[in-house]
Amino acid sequence: MRAALTTGDFETIRVIGHNCKGIGKGFPEIGTLGAALEIAAQAADASAIEASLADFERFVMAACAEVEPVMAG
Repeated sequence: MRAALTTGDFETIRVIGHNCKGIGKGFPEIGTLGAALEIAAQAADASAIEASLADFERFVMAACAEVEPVMAG
């Protein structure tokens, strides 16, 4: 998504956000973050996309940190 933001490819960000929103049925946090990305992309609001993308990245990194000790096992 960062590459898409760099090139102004709001449609790619919108589609990814929409797909993440759909995943939200099982993972509500991903759904909320995806919806924010989709809305920002529809508005071609690069600042809002940047903020939402930072939130998305923080969430994913935190989730990975929780799983990593379990995987190392």
